[in-house]
Amino acid sequence: MAAQKLSNNEMEQLFKKADKDGNGYLSVAELKFLLQQGNKNITETEFNELFTLMDSGAGDKKISYEEFCAGLKKLEEFVEECRQLFVQHDADKSGFLDRKELKKVFEECKFKFTDTEIDEIFKSADPSGDNKISCEEFLNAFS
Repeated sequence: MAAQKLSNNEMEQLFKKADKDGNGYLSVAELKFLLQQGNKNITETEFNELFTLMDSGAGDKKISYEEFCAGLKKLEEFVEECRQLFVQHDADKSGFLDRKELKKVFEECKFKFTDTEIDEIFKSADPSGDNKISCEEFLNAFS
């Protein structure tokens, strides 16, 4: 779920467009619809994690504009961290990660995977099947 940097005006317009009932909050359904417009592959688990991240109002199941902006900023920061991980571990500066480079990303993040698990993760992050993961594929798979 890669995020792009949005201006304050763009965030406001996006929020208003998503707030179908005009009550000044995004409901679960409104946020889900908004996210599905931008990323048709979002899983229920990913959605729930995102909603929880954004719903800082004691779990009131609605997201204010302020919560929405704060959540988007956190997402942008996380995506930027993922982008930096990619660049840092693209040892040959090819613009792609191979299996060995991906394994080093996981090791630095203190994830312990078997070679078989890394192969499975690599395959799922490489939908083009070209045995290399672009930055966009990496961000889509891990952010």
